[in-house]
Amino acid sequence: MALSDDHKVKSQDGFAHSEIERKRRAVFGPLGLLFMFEFINLHQLFEDGELFTFEGLRILFALSILVFLVVIFSKNLKKPAR
Repeated sequence: MALSDDHKVKSQDGFAHSEIERKRRAVFGPLGLLFMFEFINLHQLFEDGELFTFEGLRILFALSILVFLVVIFSKNLKKPAR
């Protein structure tokens, strides 16, 4: 009997989670923290009126890369396992 990717796995927090949920947390947790950190920095630069300085453009570029990574990882997680 073959197990699918959706079989339930008991994780460290004591609850049963599917394998896809565990992968999604492992990928999107750190990316979400980075996104929040960069967004807070961007908001601070916006309030100071320094959005289009080198630092502001660097943060905009970093946010665009993070969004790109989220799109790529979300597409890879939706692919069926072979």
